[in-house]
Amino acid sequence: MVYNVLVVYVEIDGGKDDYMNAKQDALIEIRNEFDLSRIKKLAVSEKFKLVKVAKLIYKEALFAEKEGITNLDKSPNFTVNNTYNLLAMLTVREIRYEVFKRIIINYSKNFERSDSYYSQFVLLGIGMMLMRKGFKPKVILNTIMVILGEDFLINNEKYIGYVKEEELDDVSLGLEIRYRPYEGSMREIKYDLLAMLKLSKDKGFDFVDKLINYSYGNRKLKFYFNIMDIGDKDVIEIMYNEFNKNLNRNDRLLMSGAYAIHDNCDLVATHYVLNSIVGKDSRESKDSHQVEDELKSTIEKLLKDK
Repeated sequence: MVYNVLVVYVEIDGGKDDYMNAKQDALIEIRNEFDLSRIKKLAVSEKFKLVKVAKLIYKEALFAEKEGITNLDKSPNFTVNNTYNLLAMLTVREIRYEVFKRIIINYSKNFERSDSYYSQFVLLGIGMMLMRKGFKPKVILNTIMVILGEDFLINNEKYIGYVKEEELDDVSLGLEIRYRPYEGSMREIKYDLLAMLKLSKDKGFDFVDKLINYSYGNRKLKFYFNIMDIGDKDVIEIMYNEFNKNLNRNDRLLMSGAYAIHDNCDLVATHYVLNSIVGKDSRESKDSHQVEDELKSTIEKLLKDK
C-alpha cells in the first residue's frame, strides 16, 4: 500500500524511462529492506516525535537542493542529531550509494528490541537514501509522512500535505539513539578483516587467499571467502544480499569482510560498513591514512603468523 501511494509523488518528465525506473527502484528497496509495519504500529505519542524526523530531513533536503548535497556539513543542523550527523557525514564523504544503503540496513538490524530506535533510524535512513537518489524535498517529506499512516496524519497530526515555513524553525529531535561506544569482542575480527583487505590491495588477492585458507584458521571466514570466489560480481552481490539476512552479527561481519576483498572495496567505506554491523557509533570522520595507521599492528601480526 505504501509503495503504491508513494509512486504518485515521483515527479517524472515524459520519456525519461531510466529516471523513472531509478526512482521506482529506490521505493521498492524501501519496501523490501525495512519493516515499515513496525513504524505504522507505533503509539500515537511516538509518531508525533517522528513527524520531527520528517521535518528535519525536509529542511536538509531543501538545503541540499540549494547548496549541494556534499555541503550538508555546512548546514546549521549538521550536528542536531547523532544519527542524522552520521548519515550526513557519510553523504558528504561521498560514500558510494550501494555501500551507504548497506550501512543503513546493517544498523537497522541492531534495533530488534526497540521499535522507537528502529523507527527513528529507518526514517532518517530512508530520507537520506531518497535525498541521494535525487528526489525532490517535498517528495521526501510526504514519503516519510505516509509511512506514519493515513489515519494518524488525518486524525492526530492534522497534516494537510505540506508544512509551513515556521514549522521548520526547530527541527531538533527529542530522542537520541544509543549506539555501542566500542566494538567489544568483535574488535579483533573487525581489524583482522580490514587488515586482510589492505593486504589484498598491497600484496594481491592470491596472497590473502592463502592467508585465509592456510594460516588464519577461521572456518566460517573460509566458507564465506571461498563460496564467493566465483569471479562473477553480479552473483557475488546476490550471495551477499542473501547472507546479510543472517541475524548473527559475527557471521555477517565475517561475510562482509570476505565480500569486501572480492569486490576490492574502499578501505574507509569498509571500515564504516563493519562498524554498522557491530552497531558502533561511527560519527568520527576518518580518512584512509587514519584507518591504515590503526591497522599497522594487526598487519604485522597477520604477517608474522603466516
